Amino acid sequence: MNGIPQLQYKERLPGTRLWLADMENNQRIIVKFTHQYSEVAHKKCAELGIAPSLLLSENIGYGWWIVLMEYLEGFTPLHMLEKDVLIATETPVTLAMQKLHGARLVHGDLRSPNILWKDGQVKFVDFDWAGVDEEATYPTSMNPNINWAPGVGLCKHIKPDHDIYMVKSIYKKVSPTKQNLSEWNPLYIVKYT
Repeated sequence: MNGIPQLQYKERLPGTRLWLADMENNQRIIVKFTHQYSEVAHKKCAELGIAPSLLLSENIGYGWWIVLMEYLEGFTPLHMLEKDVLIATETPVTLAMQKLHGARLVHGDLRSPNILWKDGQVKFVDFDWAGVDEEATYPTSMNPNINWAPGVGLCKHIKPDHDIYMVKSIYKKVSPTKQNLSEWNPLYIVKYT
């Protein structure tokens, strides 16, 4: 734990293991506590411009990791956007997901709370399960109340198709006249068929 800077915690984000904090240099950051974390996936996505900068991820013992990342001022999770704004995010989110998969990475939990939006920019967060395609696996416990993609299960490999399914699910909810996202998103037709 030698690498953890002194932090001044400001507030806990409701319903999460996330805190707003300031580092010694007054830089505002997000602090996360989790049981596992993919530093590799988070760093690569930050390099690709589709994740906040990762400042630190360190095992602090007793099965816990501390993760420090850039605070993204003004970004909003997709589930908090108005319907017309959410619809406008579909193509940029798809492009960001293609970057993720193009880097041979999978996320595993691309639900609307884990995708942030601001002025045409998309950022993925929550890299707890993420990792290298064909290596990353789901955890030993998962919320059974979530409509996971077919084939998702405890300790099974996370696949790009699972990420695609989860993203499609976001937009099916806001576009009831469209039965299949691939029918109205040419990016899926080009990349994923």
